[in-house]
Amino acid sequence: MRRFVLVLVTALLLTPIASAGGPPSKYREFAQGANVFFTNCPLSLPTTDRLCHDYSVWYVRFNALFGTAPLGSLDFGSTPFVAQFTDDEYVLHPDGSADELRFQAGSTTDVSGSYDRARMTTASMSGATIQMNDIDLSTGIATPNGRTVVLGAFTWTAGGKAYVFGNDGPVLGEMPRHSTTRCETVNSNFHQRFTLGDVSGTVDGIPISTYNQYPQVSGLDPDASGAIFNNWFRIVDLSRGCV
Repeated sequence: MRRFVLVLVTALLLTPIASAGGPPSKYREFAQGANVFFTNCPLSLPTTDRLCHDYSVWYVRFNALFGTAPLGSLDFGSTPFVAQFTDDEYVLHPDGSADELRFQAGSTTDVSGSYDRARMTTASMSGATIQMNDIDLSTGIATPNGRTVVLGAFTWTAGGKAYVFGNDGPVLGEMPRHSTTRCETVNSNFHQRFTLGDVSGTVDGIPISTYNQYPQVSGLDPDASGAIFNNWFRIVDLSRGCV
Protein backbone atom coordinates (compact mmCIF):
# COMPACT_ATOMS: atom_id res chain seq x y z
CA MET A 1 0.00 0.00 0.00
CA ARG A 2 2.81 2.39 0.88
CA ARG A 3 4.45 1.68 -2.48
CA PHE A 4 1.49 2.16 -4.83
CA VAL A 5 2.97 5.22 -6.55
CA LEU A 6 6.51 3.86 -6.57
CA VAL A 7 5.59 0.71 -8.43
CA LEU A 8 3.42 2.17 -11.15
CA VAL A 9 4.95 5.57 -11.81
CA THR A 10 8.63 4.99 -11.02
CA ALA A 11 9.75 6.78 -14.15
CA LEU A 12 7.75 9.86 -13.21
CA LEU A 13 9.10 10.04 -9.67
CA LEU A 14 12.76 9.31 -10.45
CA THR A 15 13.14 11.30 -13.70
CA PRO A 16 13.57 15.09 -13.51
CA ILE A 17 10.59 16.45 -15.43
CA ALA A 18 11.61 20.06 -15.85
CA SER A 19 13.72 21.17 -18.79
CA ALA A 20 16.47 23.73 -18.19
CA GLY A 21 14.93 26.64 -20.04
CA GLY A 22 14.53 24.75 -23.34
CA PRO A 23 11.51 23.11 -24.95
CA PRO A 24 8.85 21.83 -22.55
CA SER A 25 9.35 18.36 -21.12
CA LYS A 26 6.47 15.96 -21.65
CA TYR A 27 5.42 12.77 -19.87
CA ARG A 28 2.74 10.29 -20.92
CA GLU A 29 1.80 7.05 -19.21
CA PHE A 30 -1.01 4.52 -19.29
CA ALA A 31 -1.69 1.65 -16.89
CA GLN A 32 -4.31 -1.07 -17.29
CA GLY A 33 -4.90 -4.15 -15.19
CA ALA A 34 -5.57 -5.22 -11.62
CA ASN A 35 -3.79 -5.31 -8.26
CA VAL A 36 -4.11 -6.25 -4.60
CA PHE A 37 -2.25 -5.17 -1.42
CA PHE A 38 -1.84 -7.26 1.73
CA THR A 39 0.38 -7.44 4.82
CA ASN A 40 1.66 -9.77 7.53
CA CYS A 41 1.05 -7.06 10.14
CA PRO A 42 -2.14 -6.07 11.96
CA LEU A 43 -3.93 -3.10 10.41
CA SER A 44 -3.87 -1.30 13.78
CA LEU A 45 -0.75 0.21 15.33
CA PRO A 46 1.39 -2.22 17.35
CA THR A 47 2.15 -1.77 21.05
CA THR A 48 5.84 -2.52 20.42
CA ASP A 49 8.09 -2.33 17.36
CA ARG A 50 6.94 -4.79 14.71
CA LEU A 51 8.75 -6.18 11.67
CA CYS A 52 6.29 -5.85 8.78
CA HIS A 53 6.05 -6.91 5.16
CA ASP A 54 3.62 -5.19 2.82
CA TYR A 55 3.03 -7.18 -0.37
CA SER A 56 1.37 -6.46 -3.68
CA VAL A 57 0.44 -8.52 -6.73
CA TRP A 58 -0.24 -6.91 -10.10
CA TYR A 59 -1.52 -8.16 -13.43
CA VAL A 60 -0.82 -5.05 -15.47
CA ARG A 61 0.42 -3.50 -18.65
CA PHE A 62 1.84 -0.01 -18.60
CA ASN A 63 4.12 2.15 -20.66
CA ALA A 64 5.51 5.66 -20.46
CA LEU A 65 7.12 8.17 -22.81
CA PHE A 66 9.26 11.08 -21.67
CA GLY A 67 11.20 13.78 -23.51
CA THR A 68 11.25 17.23 -25.04
CA ALA A 69 10.59 16.15 -28.64
CA PRO A 70 7.12 15.15 -29.90
CA LEU A 71 6.33 11.90 -28.10
CA GLY A 72 3.88 10.30 -30.48
CA SER A 73 1.32 7.83 -29.21
CA LEU A 74 1.59 5.14 -26.56
CA ASP A 75 1.05 1.76 -28.21
CA PHE A 76 -1.54 -0.06 -26.11
CA GLY A 77 -1.75 -3.06 -28.41
CA SER A 78 1.91 -4.07 -28.39
CA THR A 79 2.48 -3.58 -24.66
CA PRO A 80 2.31 -6.98 -22.93
CA PHE A 81 0.72 -7.71 -19.59
CA VAL A 82 3.12 -8.66 -16.80
CA ALA A 83 2.76 -10.35 -13.43
CA GLN A 84 4.46 -8.28 -10.76
CA PHE A 85 5.14 -8.87 -7.07
CA THR A 86 6.52 -6.44 -4.49
CA ASP A 87 7.69 -6.91 -0.91
CA ASP A 88 8.22 -3.83 1.28
CA GLU A 89 10.00 -4.70 4.56
CA TYR A 90 10.05 -2.17 7.39
CA VAL A 91 9.86 -1.76 11.17
CA LEU A 92 6.59 -0.22 12.31
CA HIS A 93 6.69 1.75 15.57
CA PRO A 94 3.79 2.26 18.01
CA ASP A 95 3.54 5.95 17.05
CA GLY A 96 2.89 5.06 13.41
CA SER A 97 6.34 5.96 12.12
CA ALA A 98 8.40 3.36 10.28
CA ASP A 99 12.01 2.58 9.41
CA GLU A 100 12.50 1.26 5.88
CA LEU A 101 14.63 -1.89 5.68
CA ARG A 102 14.31 -3.32 2.18
CA PHE A 103 12.15 -3.06 -0.91
CA GLN A 104 12.00 -5.94 -3.40
CA ALA A 105 10.18 -6.19 -6.72
CA GLY A 106 10.07 -8.47 -9.73
CA SER A 107 7.98 -9.08 -12.82
CA THR A 108 7.61 -11.45 -15.75
CA THR A 109 5.86 -11.40 -19.12
CA ASP A 110 5.54 -15.20 -18.95
CA VAL A 111 1.93 -14.98 -17.83
CA SER A 112 -1.52 -15.15 -19.41
CA GLY A 113 -4.83 -13.80 -18.24
CA SER A 114 -7.95 -11.78 -18.93
CA TYR A 115 -8.88 -8.15 -18.37
CA ASP A 116 -12.28 -6.54 -18.90
CA ARG A 117 -11.14 -3.08 -19.98
CA ALA A 118 -14.59 -1.76 -20.88
CA ARG A 119 -16.55 -2.62 -17.72
CA MET A 120 -13.73 -3.66 -15.34
CA THR A 121 -15.91 -6.34 -13.77
CA THR A 122 -13.32 -9.13 -13.73
CA ALA A 123 -9.64 -9.85 -14.28
CA SER A 124 -7.55 -12.98 -13.89
CA MET A 125 -4.04 -14.26 -14.43
CA SER A 126 -2.37 -17.65 -14.58
CA GLY A 127 0.37 -18.69 -12.20
CA ALA A 128 3.81 -17.14 -12.69
CA THR A 129 7.35 -17.51 -11.36
CA ILE A 130 9.07 -14.22 -10.57
CA GLN A 131 12.76 -13.49 -10.00
CA MET A 132 13.10 -10.76 -7.39
CA ASN A 133 15.34 -7.70 -7.20
CA ASP A 134 16.43 -5.36 -4.44
CA ILE A 135 15.35 -1.82 -5.41
CA ASP A 136 17.40 1.22 -4.43
CA LEU A 137 14.63 3.68 -3.54
CA SER A 138 16.85 6.72 -4.15
CA THR A 139 17.85 5.75 -7.69
CA GLY A 140 15.38 3.08 -8.82
CA ILE A 141 18.24 0.70 -9.66
CA ALA A 142 17.23 -2.97 -9.46
CA THR A 143 19.76 -5.62 -8.39
CA PRO A 144 18.85 -9.34 -8.67
CA ASN A 145 18.95 -10.95 -5.22
CA GLY A 146 18.39 -14.64 -6.07
CA ARG A 147 14.93 -14.86 -4.50
CA THR A 148 12.16 -16.56 -6.46
CA VAL A 149 8.45 -16.05 -5.76
CA VAL A 150 5.80 -18.38 -7.17
CA LEU A 151 2.40 -16.80 -7.76
CA GLY A 152 -0.60 -19.05 -8.16
CA ALA A 153 -3.61 -18.17 -10.30
CA PHE A 154 -5.29 -14.89 -9.27
CA THR A 155 -8.88 -13.74 -9.83
CA TRP A 156 -10.32 -10.25 -9.32
CA THR A 157 -14.09 -9.73 -9.04
CA ALA A 158 -15.52 -6.21 -8.87
CA GLY A 159 -18.14 -5.61 -6.23
CA GLY A 160 -19.87 -2.48 -7.49
CA LYS A 161 -19.76 0.63 -9.62
CA ALA A 162 -16.85 2.13 -11.52
CA TYR A 163 -15.18 5.14 -9.91
CA VAL A 164 -13.92 7.97 -12.12
CA PHE A 165 -11.38 10.58 -11.02
CA GLY A 166 -9.12 13.16 -12.64
CA ASN A 167 -6.18 14.75 -10.87
CA ASP A 168 -7.97 14.16 -7.56
CA GLY A 169 -7.68 10.36 -7.83
CA PRO A 170 -5.74 7.91 -5.65
CA VAL A 171 -2.54 8.10 -7.77
CA LEU A 172 -0.68 11.42 -7.54
CA GLY A 173 -3.83 12.96 -6.11
CA GLU A 174 -1.83 15.83 -4.62
CA MET A 175 -0.74 17.11 -8.06
CA PRO A 176 -2.81 20.08 -9.31
CA ARG A 177 -3.97 20.33 -12.91
CA HIS A 178 -2.09 23.60 -13.36
CA SER A 179 0.66 25.28 -11.35
CA THR A 180 2.97 28.14 -12.20
CA THR A 181 5.82 30.03 -10.57
CA ARG A 182 8.29 32.62 -11.84
CA CYS A 183 10.56 29.79 -13.01
CA GLU A 184 8.26 26.96 -14.04
CA THR A 185 4.81 26.08 -15.38
CA VAL A 186 3.35 22.57 -15.07
CA ASN A 187 0.15 21.32 -16.69
CA SER A 188 -1.06 17.84 -15.82
CA ASN A 189 -4.09 15.88 -16.98
CA PHE A 190 -4.94 12.56 -15.33
CA HIS A 191 -7.76 10.10 -15.98
CA GLN A 192 -8.26 7.43 -13.31
CA ARG A 193 -11.05 4.87 -13.67
CA PHE A 194 -11.37 1.72 -11.56
CA THR A 195 -13.62 -0.74 -9.78
CA LEU A 196 -13.07 -2.29 -6.34
CA GLY A 197 -13.75 -5.81 -5.12
CA ASP A 198 -12.42 -9.15 -3.95
CA VAL A 199 -9.26 -11.05 -4.92
CA SER A 200 -8.20 -14.66 -4.52
CA GLY A 201 -4.79 -16.19 -5.17
CA THR A 202 -1.67 -17.68 -3.60
CA VAL A 203 1.93 -16.61 -3.06
CA ASP A 204 4.41 -19.46 -2.62
CA GLY A 205 1.41 -21.71 -2.02
CA ILE A 206 -0.09 -19.55 0.76
CA PRO A 207 -3.54 -18.04 0.09
CA ILE A 208 -3.55 -14.26 0.37
CA SER A 209 -6.70 -14.63 2.49
CA THR A 210 -4.42 -15.67 5.38
CA TYR A 211 -2.94 -12.15 5.38
CA ASN A 212 -4.54 -8.86 6.35
CA GLN A 213 -5.68 -7.17 3.15
CA TYR A 214 -5.49 -3.42 2.81
CA PRO A 215 -8.51 -1.44 1.58
CA GLN A 216 -7.60 -0.07 -1.83
CA VAL A 217 -8.92 3.46 -1.47
CA SER A 218 -9.76 4.93 1.91
CA GLY A 219 -13.36 6.12 2.16
CA LEU A 220 -14.77 4.30 -0.89
CA ASP A 221 -15.08 0.63 0.06
CA PRO A 222 -13.30 -0.43 3.27
CA ASP A 223 -13.84 -4.13 2.50
CA ALA A 224 -12.38 -4.11 -1.03
CA SER A 225 -8.77 -5.27 -1.20
CA GLY A 226 -8.42 -5.38 -4.98
CA ALA A 227 -8.83 -3.00 -7.89
CA ILE A 228 -9.31 -3.30 -11.64
CA PHE A 229 -8.16 -0.09 -13.33
CA ASN A 230 -7.68 1.83 -16.57
CA ASN A 231 -5.56 4.95 -16.00
CA TRP A 232 -3.54 7.45 -18.00
CA PHE A 233 -1.36 10.43 -17.04
CA ARG A 234 -0.06 13.37 -19.08
CA ILE A 235 2.28 16.11 -17.86
CA VAL A 236 3.85 19.09 -19.64
CA ASP A 237 6.56 20.98 -17.75
CA LEU A 238 8.09 24.26 -18.99
CA SER A 239 11.11 25.60 -17.12
CA ARG A 240 12.17 29.19 -17.74
CA GLY A 241 15.79 28.52 -16.77
CA CYS A 242 15.83 30.58 -13.58
CA VAL A 243 19.07 30.56 -11.58
